Amino acid sequence: GAEEVMWPVIVAVSTTVAAFFPLMFVRGRIGDFMKQLPLVVVAALSVSLLEALVVLPAHLRHLPDLRRREQHTPRTWLGKLLHGLSELQHHFMQLLMKSYGGLLKIALRWRYVSFAVAAGCCFMALGLLIGKTPTGYSIGNIVEWQFIQKMDAESMYAQVEMPVGTNAEAVEEKMRVLSDFAGTIPEVKSVSMDVASIMSVGGEGSATANSQSHLGQVWVELLAADERETKGMRGSQEVLADLRTVSESLTGVNSVKWEVMNGGPAGKDIEIRVSGPEFEQVRDVSEEIQQHLATYEGVVDLSDDYDEGKRELRLELKDAARPTGITKAVLGGHVRAATYGAEARRITRNREDVKIMVRYPE
Repeated sequence: GAEEVMWPVIVAVSTTVAAFFPLMFVRGRIGDFMKQLPLVVVAALSVSLLEALVVLPAHLRHLPDLRRREQHTPRTWLGKLLHGLSELQHHFMQLLMKSYGGLLKIALRWRYVSFAVAAGCCFMALGLLIGKTPTGYSIGNIVEWQFIQKMDAESMYAQVEMPVGTNAEAVEEKMRVLSDFAGTIPEVKSVSMDVASIMSVGGEGSATANSQSHLGQVWVELLAADERETKGMRGSQEVLADLRTVSESLTGVNSVKWEVMNGGPAGKDIEIRVSGPEFEQVRDVSEEIQQHLATYEGVVDLSDDYDEGKRELRLELKDAARPTGITKAVLGGHVRAATYGAEARRITRNREDVKIMVRYPE
């Protein structure tokens, strides 16, 4: 019996192993956690396969022949009850085997018809998922389909980026527009801001902080999901749509990117990495990809991680200045003092030291 079902069982177990095995090669912090799942599943299936094909048949050889049913009359009420249940189970299995055997004979006799019926059922199932739309064929046209269910979020944040060199006061003014509007939404519980600093979550779950004067972040906390559902309020996606409308009306900003913190894998829904020998070519390819993706309906918050940074002024000494003892460090110190300022003295006000800086006017 084991030899007859050996290959079907091996194929069935192998397909399951093949489905979990690629999870062992996921990189990053999430990969370190997910790697434990395929290790356990593959080990358990392998041991179970060995048990089913080698150990279990050896144990079954020592069992009595079940076809020889010994007739005996139980004496106690518990024995009579168990005997009745055993007889009922035996008759049910006999009926099931006869029905299954008859159906199997019909299917094998009309094997081509059986195959056509099975294939037709598969195509009907695919037809419910894939339907024709005015723009072509799409998944979920008849029966909705979702790979990973998005939970209703309770927190979201916006990253505001203005041109490099913008002071923190101007950034705060733009962020105040978003925070004031968010405070008027009934689903919002609290709003906070971080000026000149943002916190970003990468595709592998790593968080990075960036502190520059032209950056800012607005944090929006919603009411609990069950509380909003009880009161008949909107979900996080509807609230986010209103916030996007306001952020799109802001002028003088480079970008406003909204992120929803709803658990699950971190990062964007779609991330594309572009690499090449020349940075200018990589930047051009990135812009072309963003322009192409912008033509798709439903695509929002297109951006890349390219940051020009602040302008840099490099100083070089003339040959005639070197004999005088002037070095790059001395020259840089004078330029820094002229632009940033040099500390002249300190005074005490309200028990705090206040620096007095001297510099050239802008």
